[in-house]
Amino acid sequence: SAVSVTRSSDVNIDDAANVIVAFIRNVQLNRAIYAVEDKPAINFWIILHSNCLDTATIEWCKLFGKSSGTVHWTRFVPATEQAEFEKGLLAAINKSADEWGAYLSSLLKYRDTSVAHLDALLKRSTHFPDFTIGIEAAYFYYDWLFANGGRIDLPNVRGYSADFRVEAEHIAEQAIAATRGMNELDISRYFA
Repeated sequence: SAVSVTRSSDVNIDDAANVIVAFIRNVQLNRAIYAVEDKPAINFWIILHSNCLDTATIEWCKLFGKSSGTVHWTRFVPATEQAEFEKGLLAAINKSADEWGAYLSSLLKYRDTSVAHLDALLKRSTHFPDFTIGIEAAYFYYDWLFANGGRIDLPNVRGYSADFRVEAEHIAEQAIAATRGMNELDISRYFA
């Protein structure tokens, strides 16, 4: 049965679906750039690659991080169905509850120490997120939202994700090739 969820903040089920799609796009764009050039030579590509990773982290943490978040899965899955949702999620990602908890903690730590908060008291993370588990979790959440009335215009998020990755990689191949051999502006004069 479809769930109609609207809270006083006017956040609805499509808002959560849109965050998932934004997460997927950033993961796939990051992967596409890395697949074409795993060690980019110019700052433009290094920054774009890093920004996609950081944005994906922020979006993912909105979905699975703190339950008080406006698009966290617990805001839309009725309390009576949350245990079943969690069971399905763990099966979808093929992880135990402890493994899921460790994964979630690692992403929250990365977000808190390197992306959103840059906690000066905590050491910056040198471990960058691997979204293999995260994207499967997002697909599962999206499928639940779709089954309950969310984003009826995008029934196959996995297919969309795969096609977006192919397209992004094709564009990245051409764009990186066009910038290969470019000399960057000498910015050393701006630094002491």
